[in-house]
Amino acid sequence: MGFGFSNPMHGRSYGLRYWVLYMVSKDEMTGAQIIDQMEHHTMGYWKPSPGSIYPLLNDLAGEGLIRARVKNTMKYYSITEKGRDYTQRIWTPRWIKERLDPEKSINETLDNMEHYCNYIIEKKDSLKSDRKKVERVKAMAKKLGSIK
Repeated sequence: MGFGFSNPMHGRSYGLRYWVLYMVSKDEMTGAQIIDQMEHHTMGYWKPSPGSIYPLLNDLAGEGLIRARVKNTMKYYSITEKGRDYTQRIWTPRWIKERLDPEKSINETLDNMEHYCNYIIEKKDSLKSDRKKVERVKAMAKKLGSIK
């Protein structure tokens, strides 16, 4: 996929484990918020299942790396001092930091969009024969045109 996002499950739970720790080190979050933020940061490319997030949160809490706190019937997770020490001692994968850096993510997205635009322009002759595709391109251009 052209998002510059390598497999989020690299090493299976390895990437997910460190990404969750990184996220809850920045802000207290519910499991659902963690899932939604991961989907957001991958631009919809990947969304972890509750079946992968909640057992991991339980494991991390059991290891003392995060804590759970119930507030208004919702369980919020945050990093503990032990978890903060742990994350400072370990290597945090570059792709996690990049995904959570909004400026880098926007620049990367713009680079990809420019590449895709150039590709579409190169293929415009074959595109013209498909009215639905032409309408999709026009709709995207209109959306982008709304940015002032």
